Amino acid sequence: MSQYAIHLDNITYSYEGGAVLRNLSLKVRPGEHVGILGDSGCGKSTLLKIVAGLYQPDSGTVDVAEESSPGKIREKVALVMQQGCLFPLSIRDNISCGHDIPEEKLWASCESASLARWVAGLPEGLDTYVGERGNSGKSRTSSVFPGKPSASMKRKASLSL
Repeated sequence: MSQYAIHLDNITYSYEGGAVLRNLSLKVRPGEHVGILGDSGCGKSTLLKIVAGLYQPDSGTVDVAEESSPGKIREKVALVMQQGCLFPLSIRDNISCGHDIPEEKLWASCESASLARWVAGLPEGLDTYVGERGNSGKSRTSSVFPGKPSASMKRKASLSL
């Protein structure tokens, strides 16, 4: 067993505009709580997406929950960002992020978000397309749901999907 739950060593991550993380190293022990603070655009969300296995750094090593493969990390880490967003894809693809996830796990995710009955009632179920810019903001979320969704449905969708 590793002494660190999260171990990032000398990672760098760049967008088209340049590096947002440069030679960053971080060690977090199991059970330890860490706060990430910084100005807007400094790389906080990018760092969390790397830790969750959603992004791969340009250089450096990532070890999370004793895994270094992004796919294996994603199996062990859950990430909920402050602002929810749905991709213009199916509900299935929004939950799985394009990975091959068994049907029962997809439905378990829907169930944990209290959305299974609603999704099952859609004409195409998990394969329902959620449309352009499926952001969780009030005006955009409303365009994702057929009919008029309740405030509770909007909240659950933005938190879970």
